[in-house]
Amino acid sequence: MIEKVIKENPYLFREMQGEENIVVFFIYDIYSLKKTYPDMAKFSFAQFLTRSSIIANKDQFMKKLTDRIPQSFINNAYENSFNYIFKLDFDDLETLLIELIEDYLSNQKIIDIDVEKLNKYLLKEDLGRVLISSLNIKKFLYDGTTNVSHVTYDFYDENINILAEIIFRIKNIPHEYFNTTTREMPSDVKFDTILYFPPYKFPNIMNEIARREKLSQYGSVSFEYRMIGKHIQHLLPGGDMLVLVSTGILNKTADTYYKRRILQRGMLKLIIELPRLQIIPFPLSMALLKETDEKDVIISDARKFAQNIRRGINFDSEKIIRALSGQIEGAVALMSYEYIENHDYDITPHRFMESIQTNFINPTPLKDVTEAIFRGFQIPSDLLDECLSIEKTRIKLLTLSDIEDGFVIKESLQSLKIVDKRMNHYTLKDGDLVISCKGKAFKTAVINIPYNETYVSTGSLIVIRVNNEVLDPTYLKIFLDSTTGIEALRSIQTGASILSLNPTKLQNLLIPLPTLSRQTTISSSYKFKLQNIQEVKDVEKKMREGFEKKFKENFLSLLV
Repeated sequence: MIEKVIKENPYLFREMQGEENIVVFFIYDIYSLKKTYPDMAKFSFAQFLTRSSIIANKDQFMKKLTDRIPQSFINNAYENSFNYIFKLDFDDLETLLIELIEDYLSNQKIIDIDVEKLNKYLLKEDLGRVLISSLNIKKFLYDGTTNVSHVTYDFYDENINILAEIIFRIKNIPHEYFNTTTREMPSDVKFDTILYFPPYKFPNIMNEIARREKLSQYGSVSFEYRMIGKHIQHLLPGGDMLVLVSTGILNKTADTYYKRRILQRGMLKLIIELPRLQIIPFPLSMALLKETDEKDVIISDARKFAQNIRRGINFDSEKIIRALSGQIEGAVALMSYEYIENHDYDITPHRFMESIQTNFINPTPLKDVTEAIFRGFQIPSDLLDECLSIEKTRIKLLTLSDIEDGFVIKESLQSLKIVDKRMNHYTLKDGDLVISCKGKAFKTAVINIPYNETYVSTGSLIVIRVNNEVLDPTYLKIFLDSTTGIEALRSIQTGASILSLNPTKLQNLLIPLPTLSRQTTISSSYKFKLQNIQEVKDVEKKMREGFEKKFKENFLSLLV
């Protein structure tokens, strides 16, 4: 329909660059006139203004809409396009408005077609009474294929809410706008279907809601869980609640209370870890909440099902739907509530799927074969300045930058004057294994401390002190550096933007545990190969020093 109108009446669409919503308002104004005065074949400009004003005075929404149309635009649009638009049939006008709105929202990335297709697949056909608290407008509500009896909505943006109102009016869907930022919904208001997508693109709105909800009193509890808890109260028995949340909160320890409550109600039914959306700069996951007697969660790591594989952006909904329907092997698994409870309420799909695919010999939690796992000392800058020594001493500060290729570069260690009493707990023992806390790449090293020196570890490292009677520290390092070990470590990393390890989750890391003699055989072979590498490095270092001395330091002598 848009193509036909552009071809026959191009004026509006030359003028609409950057003003697409104004064009929609103008055409809807004409649509309302035609509907209110069906017997009038034409309107003069004065009649158009007068009758539009009469309608607006009776309808607050129309008044809000017409107030947004600049008078200069009305003058030009009436002269060039009014009569052509007014002569269109009602059906053509409705089609034109819907297409214009959909086109505008798609260009503004307010509609993600793949999100909509996945929504439609996951939800029942009869949505009934619907609450939409979402950044994305829901295309399936007006495509004519879903049964909706009533919609309560807030798309967090006034222009989008106005466009949604036009859609609902044209489609004769009973509806009401509810400002979730400023109003509290009555507790007795219930819905068959709830669609919640936090306003990530509008941090000012999130801050306002957080202020209203007094979220600061909940410490580091995620915004999303608190709001999911509020929304669940309005879900009817047997209803569906579909949410999009930051993937980073799926394993956040501070949110354990809310995850436990959701499990206790038996509501967690599905989690899909999604590729990136273009409109949100961090990973998202989709979850379906529905009160049932089942105690398993369907999970899928759908990050690989992206249209732009290299960047992992714009997921392919068709592949995800095929995966969920069992047509792609290994893409879906069941995670029991009991497993979640026993694994610190981590509900991240890829971590679970990686862990269940690992076939270890005698899988053993790390906490069962270690004496201590702790993070190094996060030294305050004033204390560090006080303790650092310019002169070489026997007390050394071990930082992440001192570890390269599995070795501690002892020449780079800074010296300390004293070991402050606050550092005592963070002094290392010979044979301790250290591992970096943050980032996708892991640095590990087994510490060999000279008998007359003391090492203090900083907060950039986690210290693992093994029980030498059952675990060889070098064997543990070999495992953690292996592809399997790296996958196991990644399965327990937390954080949405900066990935990090923490000692508590590291305690529950499963490791393969053969006999100690077998471990020693593996570590001896490793040390022998490592020694060969170190010897090659030493030769390379001497060759490089000779090269630099001849060609850099003594360049002038080459000219004689």
